[in-house]
Amino acid sequence: MPPDGAFTAPLLLLLSSVSALTVPPPTNVTVSCRNLRVWVSWEFSDQQPHTSFRVEIQSSNGYFKNETTEHQYDLSGFIWKSLDHYMGFHSVRVTALQRGGESQPVRSESFTFSMNRMADKHYALEFPPVEVVAGDSGNTVSFPSPFHFYTELKQAEKQETAFFEFNVSSDQGNYTSVCRLTDVTCRYDLPHSEEQCVRVKGWLDYGNSVERVEFRETDRICPSKSSDPHVMTFALVLLFVLVVIISVLTISICKVRAWTLEIWKTQKTLKALDIEPNNEEHELLRPVEEVFSPVMVVEHSSSSSLSSEDGGLQDCGACVMEDGGSERGEPEEEAADQEAVGNYDRAHAPAAVRVDLGDGEVAYAYREG
Repeated sequence: MPPDGAFTAPLLLLLSSVSALTVPPPTNVTVSCRNLRVWVSWEFSDQQPHTSFRVEIQSSNGYFKNETTEHQYDLSGFIWKSLDHYMGFHSVRVTALQRGGESQPVRSESFTFSMNRMADKHYALEFPPVEVVAGDSGNTVSFPSPFHFYTELKQAEKQETAFFEFNVSSDQGNYTSVCRLTDVTCRYDLPHSEEQCVRVKGWLDYGNSVERVEFRETDRICPSKSSDPHVMTFALVLLFVLVVIISVLTISICKVRAWTLEIWKTQKTLKALDIEPNNEEHELLRPVEEVFSPVMVVEHSSSSSLSSEDGGLQDCGACVMEDGGSERGEPEEEAADQEAVGNYDRAHAPAAVRVDLGDGEVAYAYREG
């Protein structure tokens, strides 16, 4: 009777084959690169809610595995982890996982950033920004050192022999120079030539001429005029004067507007207080002039009488009546009274003033009607 272990290996192989047959593999597994960003993508025809994918990176300097539910995976963190990683060559395997089973793994093409390594794809980095300045003695080409421009290359600082070699090409010829690890800016002075446009490319070399990272050639770059210090100073002074003028004008306009507004408010207030003579709405606010007739006070006495012989009444424009009034009995006295009273019989407005003369004597003043 065969031992129990004799059936274990064939059984596992059979189960693995059945599981692989039930889960379809991903297709079109492709590694892409855009400067420092590297990622792998794929397609899958039988996507279900619980489908995931196992991503394995097989490298000359390490191994990495992870799972994702997406149809792509970013490899940048692994590639730029160290100098050995980005100078090595790599390939990716993707396996579909579904309902406890898995598909057959699908491998991508191999790739590398090292120019001299064998791989299906060689990737290069973008060249740092280049400036070409036209001077009196010729054109100057300058750009940031890749060691400082790309922080991902900081591992290269451990290599004291590392350097950056670059080539400047123009219609007149090609020029090659070297930028050291300690240089923050790489620079090259070209021979004098008007409107000389150039292209620049380079390689990051670690001192052995084998491990090299390529930097893509730039487009055609034409020189710009150099900035004259005197011109810059004049421009700054002119800008300062312009700012001062604008500030003074702004302050002046604000003050004039405030002064105009104050005058307008004052005129509005005065106009509101100005009352027209014929304006009935404000008639009650106008002063009223009172005109009173002269007053003569006659002391009340039992022996006093009003007669034509007493000329006191003719000198007065009004008289004061006794509290009880007086009766007119005779025609002669009536005529004399009419001559003495004068304006007394004229129509008067109701009494406006009541005067207490003391001892019970009261006088009334009348206003002409």
